Amino acid sequence: MPAVVWNIGSPLFAATAMTGGSLGWLIVLYSTFLISHFELFGLTQVITRFAGRRAGFLSEQFDGGLDIFATLDCAIPNVC
Repeated sequence: MPAVVWNIGSPLFAATAMTGGSLGWLIVLYSTFLISHFELFGLTQVITRFAGRRAGFLSEQFDGGLDIFATLDCAIPNVC
């Protein structure tokens, strides 16, 4: 791409833009660890499956069949 996309002439503004961008990426990375970074990218599911354990909320109640609908219906009061 030969065209110039960004051109910040002042070194102070360039450093401020780089610092802001870096800080933004660090906040994004930190927030992924706050919400379970390894589960977000599927690593927890792979490791628990490889270890032979079942993980997750529905795995205790749901065996993979069509009775997930019965499980979800019974979770609502006065339906079952």
